[in-house]
Amino acid sequence: MSDVHLARHKRLGQHVAIKIIHPHLLDRPGAMKRFEREAAALAAMRHPNIVRVYEYQLEEDQAFIVMEYLGGGTLSARLDQIRMLGEKADLAQVQVWMDSICNAVDFAHSKGLIHRDIKPANILFRENGEVVLTDFGLAYLMDHPRLSPSNAITGTPAYLSPEQAQGDTGDERSDVYSLGIILYEILTGETPFQGNAISIILKHVTEQPPPVRSLNRSVSRDVEAVLMRALAKNPVERYQSAMALSRALEQAIKRSAAPKPPVEAAPVPEPPRRKSRPALAVSSADQAVSPRRAVRAAQEPHSSPSPQRRIQFPGILGVFAVIVVVALFAVWVIRGSADSGDAAGHPAEYAVGTAVRITISTGASTSVYATCPGTLVSGFEGVVSDGLTGTITGRRWCGDGWWYEVDVEEKDLLDWSGVGFVEGVYLERR
Repeated sequence: MSDVHLARHKRLGQHVAIKIIHPHLLDRPGAMKRFEREAAALAAMRHPNIVRVYEYQLEEDQAFIVMEYLGGGTLSARLDQIRMLGEKADLAQVQVWMDSICNAVDFAHSKGLIHRDIKPANILFRENGEVVLTDFGLAYLMDHPRLSPSNAITGTPAYLSPEQAQGDTGDERSDVYSLGIILYEILTGETPFQGNAISIILKHVTEQPPPVRSLNRSVSRDVEAVLMRALAKNPVERYQSAMALSRALEQAIKRSAAPKPPVEAAPVPEPPRRKSRPALAVSSADQAVSPRRAVRAAQEPHSSPSPQRRIQFPGILGVFAVIVVVALFAVWVIRGSADSGDAAGHPAEYAVGTAVRITISTGASTSVYATCPGTLVSGFEGVVSDGLTGTITGRRWCGDGWWYEVDVEEKDLLDWSGVGFVEGVYLERR
């Protein structure tokens, strides 16, 4: 949208950055509105981690914003340097960066502003090292009309949320997903999805990111769990605010840094005392049998199973019992009360066998899951488009609504069966 110039402000007596919109964009529909909206929104915000706007001007043939000059470079440049040196980001530093960014994002959200283009290139540093969020050019004010065309994809492909990738506007949780992508890149040195723009956009919707620990073994499982929740495909399963993500990350890093309790060495058992051999009367007919074999033969009728075997046998049964219980629990989670007509006082709208049509008012498609989100195995299955038809084969209550297992006659992806759970709000009788 613009060029940015370094200048010196005469009245303030300090360096500033001047963002000047490209002249050929001045006549483009929506460009001036977007520029004006960014300037007005930033000028009204006062937060230590959001770029300061001193003034802005809109004229018939010229538009510019005067903002603070950030001389510490971008987060993108710092990550490039870490990669070049073959190093890993320090977790304490990661927490400082993420806390500052999440604070800025959370403040913008409190003002009704969704950034929609959070990425390392839009995160800068002051010369004293403070983190600053910039570039609200694609921001969406929740109480203002959209300037982007309906179903248009806005943002940078590598950092898009799945809902943005499907043409939806997105909300606060879309920014949380972008923050998760940034955290993934900080910890591993790369974004989770690689390829050209189109393939990356599709992967945000259809693929799970590679496990963080497969790229950086020093990342704890606690930190990995926080990151994977931030990158959940369904916004309902993510952290619902940027600060919730920051607090969870802080706690995970603290647990990772906490010293592990020392492992006490198992006591060394004393060697068994040698028993005196019983005196045996050996007849002349038994002279060929050695005394040691005679002793063993005398003891065998009175020997009992070894203590070790008595301990191991119940242990095996216990492990087997645990496996059976876990398997039964998993089956219960998957099936749950799938065929019950009522859950928490909410009667199901559709019975098993009902012919239904997918109806999507907010976009061209919606996600389908192995079971409803929030359960043990709520993995992503596929994507269905508006207008497709199918038959309900199961149902279950999840969170605050019914989810139905639908056997879709047509599907948008070739590598799944077409059977999966769709939220009831997307269904109508055929």
